Amino acid sequence: MKKEIEETISNKLPEIQREVENNITSINNVVSKYIKQLNKEIIEPLISRDYIKKSEMNIKYYSEVLFEKCLGEKYSAQKIKNIGIEGEKRFKNNIPPGFQDDEKFKNIVIDGEIFQNKFGDYAIWKDIIEYCKNKISINDKFTNVVIVSDDKKEDWRSNKQSMRSELKQEFYFETGLPISMLSSAEFIEKVSNNRELANVARKTVQALDQELTKQKDLDIEAINNGNYESLVGIWKNSRGDILDIKFDGQVNDDMKLVKIKNLNSTNKVPCIGIGNGYTGAALVLFKIGFKNPYGDQSDISKARLILTQNEGDYPAEMYYYRQ
Repeated sequence: MKKEIEETISNKLPEIQREVENNITSINNVVSKYIKQLNKEIIEPLISRDYIKKSEMNIKYYSEVLFEKCLGEKYSAQKIKNIGIEGEKRFKNNIPPGFQDDEKFKNIVIDGEIFQNKFGDYAIWKDIIEYCKNKISINDKFTNVVIVSDDKKEDWRSNKQSMRSELKQEFYFETGLPISMLSSAEFIEKVSNNRELANVARKTVQALDQELTKQKDLDIEAINNGNYESLVGIWKNSRGDILDIKFDGQVNDDMKLVKIKNLNSTNKVPCIGIGNGYTGAALVLFKIGFKNPYGDQSDISKARLILTQNEGDYPAEMYYYRQ
């Protein structure tokens, strides 16, 4: 009996093996299909939602741990006051950097001295120059300076690309060193020896930048005071119409944002004037979460704009969203 059983199993073994292999292939196909579905429906959206949270955690870590011993000396109240005086002169002559922040109205108090928030970029610029000059005086050897920043305003970059030539010239005159400016994605690509890793990192930074831009809310108070920073960007509706809004309030090269006296006191929804000198309309401003009181057919999870001459319940295709 033992011999018969062994012979039977031996004869059946190839068939059993083929059946097992077929089942394994089938199982692998099912598992692979499920993993792809899981990744698309759960993992990818989860990563997208966590971008900002992870970014905030990383910033906190870098600022509190890595940069703890890299901070410069605290400015005196007099030095802060002098920066404000110098900054005011530069802003009046549109000397970069920071002159496009001239409409920022928030102040902070340091050692009893009021410091205007609009001079923040200039303070950073002046600090970098002084730091490099001090390093040169103690014979520290470095030959290049790179600012890593995603600030795309024209008081730092020429046409949102390379660093302004005036800044490069001023820096070289003050320090004798060349300086350049890179975005986060550009910096990662430059310093990474792993091309694949650099490519992944670049895409991650770009995705985060797009996500932050899309979720950026409107600052109604600042807009009413002439600061259009929260409006800047490309806005598009489903009809294909585009509004390209600049920091100075220029829109699509032929229109300009203008404040209309008492406009917001009579309207249920905040708005600002827009026109080209001959004709005008209202640009209605909807903050994230704010519903149109006349009826809302838009995605209230995003900031929205309406270009119109009348209040009302607008069709969905009229709403502009930041791209």
